[in-house]
Amino acid sequence: MAETYISMRQFAKMAGVSPATVSHVFSNPESVAKDTVKHVLELAEHVGFSPNLVAKAAFGEPTRSVGVLLSSLSDRYFGGIAAGMQAALIRAGYLPIFIAGTSAPEESQIRLLKHKVDALVIGCSDEHLNIPSICMKQMARMPVVVIEQLRPGLWCDSVLNDDFDGGLQAGRHLAELGHRRFGVCIYGESASNSLFRLNGFRTAIEQSGGELPEEFVTRLDFHCSEADAGRKLTEELIAILRRPDAPTAFFATTDYLALRVYDAARALKLRIPQELSIVGFGDLQFGSYISPALTTVRQDPETIGRKTAELVLKRLQEPRRAIEEIRVPVQLIVRESTAKREGGKR
Repeated sequence: MAETYISMRQFAKMAGVSPATVSHVFSNPESVAKDTVKHVLELAEHVGFSPNLVAKAAFGEPTRSVGVLLSSLSDRYFGGIAAGMQAALIRAGYLPIFIAGTSAPEESQIRLLKHKVDALVIGCSDEHLNIPSICMKQMARMPVVVIEQLRPGLWCDSVLNDDFDGGLQAGRHLAELGHRRFGVCIYGESASNSLFRLNGFRTAIEQSGGELPEEFVTRLDFHCSEADAGRKLTEELIAILRRPDAPTAFFATTDYLALRVYDAARALKLRIPQELSIVGFGDLQFGSYISPALTTVRQDPETIGRKTAELVLKRLQEPRRAIEEIRVPVQLIVRESTAKREGGKR
């Protein structure tokens, strides 16, 4: 037989006291008369009542919950972030409430705030979500931590990958294989993490004496449909790879973009890696299964999630502490899509 749920209001009526008194008995018993505390606790044990944390929030008490907005929960990256965050928060006695893959992130954020969460984590990059504005409004009353966000005017704790170093590792790897002409496929515009990856890659190429002409830097177009953007990008890559001075190696700032480089190479019947080496970024699920397996920069999503939870907990304990930014190390994973450039080829 299912247990009957007793609300705080119903229990208060049974005990002959106000809901506020019930709340104080469980959260601050020193503020209530001893006889009343004894009466309320004995009755609670008898009828099986325990206070609902969300109901207690109506009296200004914490719900010990953290609202989390993520782009997805289905892939290795965001799923790993969620797992790392969940383990750390639950261990500390907090309940993470995840909303992922939503087409209306602003509405989702409002729903979490109405739920009276004690802190907010933003890990989605929807252009319609004004993250700096949210932080300015909420930081005065609750911790806000962002994941992988580089927005102008952003003022809050943040956790990011070491994107610059990832690009640097990719560039050095290709340069060490003897490549001297490079191309890049980039996702994002003025405030994108991909720009840090590109800058790291450029640094490595400059240090090695290689060439990365601006016309060999292609970008996914944000201003058209996903299908049109992908088709347009593949066409641009094919045009670059047809040139007599075409790159012998390409760096894609996400693994998904690396797939576009694969498509362009196959359209021209270029062999990977014998005629074109490719490095991605992310180490998503498919990277080790495509042929040839993708050399990529591995992120550490579990550590990102754990560090995010730690920043939330620190801010809850010390609201006035200095703003902190954490960069999580990344690692180059060498597979089959890169190889030493042999003289005379392309």
